[in-house]
Amino acid sequence: SWPALHWLFFKESFLHCEDEYIAAGDEVVVSKAGKESYGLDRFFAGLQQRVIPGLSFFVFSLVNIREERSYPMRVAQIVKSAEEKATSKAKAEAKKEQKTGKKKKSGRPKGSKNKDKEEVVFTPELLRIKESLQSLLETIKGQICLKYVALDGHFGNYPSALMVRQTGLHLISKLRSDAALYLPFEGEHKKRGPKPKYGAKIDVHAMDDTYLKATTVEDNLRTDIYQGQFINKEFAFALNVVIILKTNLETSAQAHVILFSTDLELSYGKIIKFYLPNWRIQGNTRIFSCWIITTPEAQFMKTILIVDDYRPMLLFEKRVLIGAGFDILEAEDGAAALEIAKAKLPDLIISDVKMDNLNGFMLIERLRDDPVMAKIPVILVTGEAQNAGMWDSDRSIGYLRKPVSPEQLLSAVEKCFNS
Repeated sequence: SWPALHWLFFKESFLHCEDEYIAAGDEVVVSKAGKESYGLDRFFAGLQQRVIPGLSFFVFSLVNIREERSYPMRVAQIVKSAEEKATSKAKAEAKKEQKTGKKKKSGRPKGSKNKDKEEVVFTPELLRIKESLQSLLETIKGQICLKYVALDGHFGNYPSALMVRQTGLHLISKLRSDAALYLPFEGEHKKRGPKPKYGAKIDVHAMDDTYLKATTVEDNLRTDIYQGQFINKEFAFALNVVIILKTNLETSAQAHVILFSTDLELSYGKIIKFYLPNWRIQGNTRIFSCWIITTPEAQFMKTILIVDDYRPMLLFEKRVLIGAGFDILEAEDGAAALEIAKAKLPDLIISDVKMDNLNGFMLIERLRDDPVMAKIPVILVTGEAQNAGMWDSDRSIGYLRKPVSPEQLLSAVEKCFNS
């Protein structure tokens, strides 16, 4: 079977038993016209941020934390049943009626009862994912010890967390930015009735310093990282929550993201580190989908190494390329770039020419001496274009003359990947 072949290829070529691995899952939507393709339906595409006609696949990958690379292990096409389609249609109609209908009366409907949060009926989607995850665990049993699975924000809910816990793993995911979080109740309860479960509500924009774990400032942007065990009313258990709050020191504008794990002992650094590769996985799984169907989305999430000893220029290029959806590595000279390129094997290197400790031209020579790194394309950024002609015959090398605009940078990168 294909899953068995994927595992065998990975085990023989890429597995490092001493490294730490996590599982990660993501849905991949590929646009597709026509009416005859098997499984053709309308799915939400994350890159386009809208529902499109196409095909959908759910992919489970193994992520090597040290390498920050993902290896697809399970690929399953999502084909909605008639029951799922009917349920989706009913939900859409209910939302439509809710917007146009009369406002509901406040309070609970007469005769309603509290729901038992332990009694969860999994959706067909979660049942498919659970089956795929259990199959993966059975395949790698005794060879890789998995403890965590990372899923994107679509699965940042209690049914998904319970589903993952039933497989013996812990979930790492993201909550909605407006998710209500509470401290556990710790005060004295003097009134009648059961002791309250929820304490004070958390304000993510005015967090207590007790929960502050780290603060950094770069380019007038302050990043505060908070961690604590908080409660969300949707969940039957407390969560290990990490809040990343960014503040623009010039305008005071703020933005935040809420990550969580069901493992209450996991450090904030690992929650961030384990969740962030999920975005790399999205790129890898889209490329993996191209084995089935070619899509322009596959060019995104490639890794680019930027080499420049002038920090403002490096940060300028970094911001432009991150905004375009690329993963970025950085080095301040050619020697450091050589080490990073050898360890990470980026898809492209963008390098300044004039640098101490191995300049741009010398960096290319060293890269070309290595049979693996020789294949990495390079773009040289220089103010002295007359010196750039020594590799005119090498199509894997591009040139940009300073000053460089965002449009010129992106155009050069696109040209490089398309050549």
